[in-house]
Amino acid sequence: MVRALPERGRIWIDVHDRVDPDLWLASREAGHDLAPADPAVAATGHRLDAAAAVFMEKPRMLANRTVQLSAMLAEIGLAEAPSALLERLTAAQRQIGGRGLYGEMCQHYFNARSQGLPPERALAVRIERGRAGR
Repeated sequence: MVRALPERGRIWIDVHDRVDPDLWLASREAGHDLAPADPAVAATGHRLDAAAAVFMEKPRMLANRTVQLSAMLAEIGLAEAPSALLERLTAAQRQIGGRGLYGEMCQHYFNARSQGLPPERALAVRIERGRAGR
C-alpha cells in the first residue's frame, strides 16, 4: 500500500503531484497539515496569486522556491517565514514593474541577506537595479 505524505511532509511539489500549492505552503508554515478550508490556506492562496501576477512562474514553483529560500536562510541563521518572504519579494517586484523571475529574485535576496544586509536593504538594492534595467 502506498501512503501519501502529509502536505507539510512534502519536500517539493512535483509537476505531476496533485497538491494545491496554497494548502501545501500554508501547512508547511504552520508545521502541521491544515484543512483546505483553513483561513491560512486562503491567505496563502492570495499571496501566491499576487506573486503569480508579477512573476513568470506558476503558483507551484512559487511555493517550491519560497520554501527553498526559507530553508536556505534558516541554514545560515536567518529564519524568515515563507509568507513574509512571498509578500516581501512580490512587493519588490511590483516596485520594479513588469514581470520578473522569482527564482532570480530569490537568489538575489539570499545573496544579499547572506552578506549581512537586512531584508529592507537587500530588496532596496534589487529594486534600484531592477528599475535601472540591470
